[in-house]
Amino acid sequence: MENQSPILRYLSTAYREQTPVMANANACVSRLTIITEEPLLFEIDLTIGADQMRTYAIQKLSTDSVDNPLYQVAPVHQGATGSFSKLSESDLYYMFTGKSLTDQE
Repeated sequence: MENQSPILRYLSTAYREQTPVMANANACVSRLTIITEEPLLFEIDLTIGADQMRTYAIQKLSTDSVDNPLYQVAPVHQGATGSFSKLSESDLYYMFTGKSLTDQE
């Protein structure tokens, strides 16, 4: 994927290197699956500690904002009824990294 989103780039690195995410030393990306590249849709499993796992589906929405597009985030679990959140790219990046999107390396 050539023009990869900062969020996907960060999560891919965290998955590959097994570094903590979400400012929680016990939360790691245990699975990252890209479902489609255009529009971007992927699913992640976060392992939290020894006994918790959360799965999220994240989709980049078609918007006019190229600099800070919107993403739709939904927890995925059996019996989920669709509690979606819409976050800007900078807010989603902050959620996972605890840092500003402009601070990325």
